[in-house]
Amino acid sequence: MKSRCSIDDIVGTCPAMENAKALAQKMAQTNLPILITGESGTGKELFAQAIHNSSPRREEPFIAVNCATIPDSLLESELFGYEEGAFTGAKKGGKLGLFEYAHRGTLLLDEIECMSLSLQVKLLRAIQEKEIMRLGSHKVIPIDVRLIAISNIDLEEMIQEKTFRKDLFYRLSTLPLSIPPLCERKGDIPLLIHAIQRTLGSSFTLTDEAMEVFLNHPYPGNVRELYNYLEYLSCLGEGSIITYSALPVLLKKSWEQHRSDSSSYVTMDSAQQTTAFFRAAGIHAEEFLFLLGQLAEASKAMRGMGRGSLKASAQEAGVVLSDNEIRTALHCLSQLGLVKIGRGRRATRISASGLSLYRQLCPSSQPPA
Repeated sequence: MKSRCSIDDIVGTCPAMENAKALAQKMAQTNLPILITGESGTGKELFAQAIHNSSPRREEPFIAVNCATIPDSLLESELFGYEEGAFTGAKKGGKLGLFEYAHRGTLLLDEIECMSLSLQVKLLRAIQEKEIMRLGSHKVIPIDVRLIAISNIDLEEMIQEKTFRKDLFYRLSTLPLSIPPLCERKGDIPLLIHAIQRTLGSSFTLTDEAMEVFLNHPYPGNVRELYNYLEYLSCLGEGSIITYSALPVLLKKSWEQHRSDSSSYVTMDSAQQTTAFFRAAGIHAEEFLFLLGQLAEASKAMRGMGRGSLKASAQEAGVVLSDNEIRTALHCLSQLGLVKIGRGRRATRISASGLSLYRQLCPSSQPPA
């Protein structure tokens, strides 16, 4: 298999993704095993390919196998190979295993959680001893392979359930790399949309309302789900203007639910509103509060602020926020009724609810009465 992706090819500028890419770049320079975890559809295999392409092994083979797609009885022979006559149906002359094919390169084991306990023992020995034996043979074959494992299951829970070996987990997770889900990096959605459009060779344009729907969808299927929606829209014709009515049914249902949830914010008590804010902000609560603070300060002069002014203020304060991240944050705050986004050249202003929440969360900032 050819490793196609580099770290620079991975789309994302939010802090969580930048951190993951920086870690991947450092991990690539070692020969230690890597365990990549994350939800389905987050791009874990792309990271594996990028690590190989950034490593000293880049000119050597990159071999990938999905442990869930091969019956366990066959997976052992696929990994370790076999000698002629090792079992009924064995090929004449035997067969090299994937460890041998990946010699001096990288072997990717996707969905490692699907491997049986008995095969986990043999994998652990191969990692520890750096040698294998083909099925039906007593000859030891030394191997030089960089191992990358992928899982979208909590392996520590599997250890508790005694369906995954603890010693293998610690061997594989020498270098752990967690890929953030799309719901935690919604500022990257416009970038991903443009990148996927280039891949699909499509040139449709989303209206502001349609883009708002994309920005507020929870994406349980992550980037793979986003790709599917854009693939659907690309079939509507080149140069199309995509309005809300043209969006896939699942997106529209999600949007209606989101609006229903947001409209209930004003009826919540103070504690519930605070909980709703932190749920919407996720890991970006500090950045969301910074934006509310800037808008609260601007409201003293009875004015609002545009995205450009907010970005300049963030840079001056040493807060890292891209244009897309500011846009996404303002949309989230708007859906909660905390800010009012001005259309066109009109600036964004903080609402009475936004001022109240900001006073509650940042009492030392002395926002206006």
